[in-house]
Amino acid sequence: MKILITGASGFIGMPILERLIHSDEVSEIFALTRKLTQKLPKNKKLKWIETDISEYTSIKLNSRDCNPDILIH
Repeated sequence: MKILITGASGFIGMPILERLIHSDEVSEIFALTRKLTQKLPKNKKLKWIETDISEYTSIKLNSRDCNPDILIH
């Protein structure tokens, strides 16, 4: 299953992201963050997207591009 997670680099988002990475049920993770840094985890099923979710057009395009089965906000 494909998952889109907003705030993935935040206090709550990061532990959720770590669990999703280790889940066998998850095939792709699209992780939204305000700023890409070197400290963010890397994984073959994880794609980081730098965006501001307050910009409607940006989030609309990202959700269309990845076509997630689940959205975690």
